[in-house]
Amino acid sequence: MAVINTVATLASFVLVASASTVALVAYMFASGRPRLEVQLSIEDPEIPQIYFEAAHESGQITNPPLLRIKKKPQTSVVIRLENHSTFAARNPGIRVELIGLANFQAPSYWKVIEEREWGVTCIQWDGGADDPVHRRWTQQIEGFDLGDTKEISRKPAIKVTALADRATPRARTISVFVLEPDLWELYQEKMRKRLLRDLDKHFKSTGRKARLRKLLNRV
Repeated sequence: MAVINTVATLASFVLVASASTVALVAYMFASGRPRLEVQLSIEDPEIPQIYFEAAHESGQITNPPLLRIKKKPQTSVVIRLENHSTFAARNPGIRVELIGLANFQAPSYWKVIEEREWGVTCIQWDGGADDPVHRRWTQQIEGFDLGDTKEISRKPAIKVTALADRATPRARTISVFVLEPDLWELYQEKMRKRLLRDLDKHFKSTGRKARLRKLLNRV
């Protein structure tokens, strides 16, 4: 009988130890440090800057003139929050600071952090506890529109900071260039040639490349 009690006690101890180990492993996976990175959808991943077409305005008194971004579908910025770790990023948040840009209209789903006489200069998005970024996952966040935003300095930029519980804040600054019509055409042509060059790497068949070129020439 004593042997049976001893075996039962040992079995209970093993079960408790196993449960404790499982709980410890679960805690380790839940409490690790996520590694976040933030990307803007209109940004060139190889060049840390973004380009916009300038709207035509008369009566400029500065030389060279300070330009206003022409409003079009391509001025809408969508943000992607990437979690490169094996740990979920809880309570994620993104802060956007507009440097040298005026007349920015903050969308209702972003919280205004700072506003000056020339407009909103800082906004923030909070995911909260119910909207974590899962491990090795990319979460797309509804962004904002920079159309009709105007330069008030020679070096406008956007500073984006991503953070979450137990994560080290990751900040990056992206230069903004507002191009006058002639420079915008040159930029578009450069991007078109680059697109063709990149696509050529993926299409080995001469016939397929020729059809692709004809299709792009119609755009």
